[in-house]
Amino acid sequence: MPYKPKVPCRWPGCPALGYAKYCDAHATQGTRADRARHTDDRPAATVRGYTARWARYRAGYLREHPLCVECEQEVVLEPAVIVDHIVPVQGPDDPLFWPETNHQSLCFSHHEKKKAREKKERTQGN
Repeated sequence: MPYKPKVPCRWPGCPALGYAKYCDAHATQGTRADRARHTDDRPAATVRGYTARWARYRAGYLREHPLCVECEQEVVLEPAVIVDHIVPVQGPDDPLFWPETNHQSLCFSHHEKKKAREKKERTQGN
């Protein structure tokens, strides 16, 4: 019976091939690295207001606004996957958390660029 093709290890710079996400040498380190990549000093998403109510709102908003607004300006049709707050908010009690006028649909790439820009502005402001 044939095996599925081997894939490169996802550990940066590792040339090993294997059948899993990481080679045997990086299997335990890889999962820790994945967790570390997604940790930061912010509270959990539910504490920040991203609850089931937000998930329902997000789904409806993306149905009404299915394309990334930044891509549309670049004359590219890219589906949006994130409902972004145009003006950053501090949590569900922030008056700008729920108004639709403070939301925009973004693709993952443009959302990451916006987050990086905002983070840079915050660090330069301190």
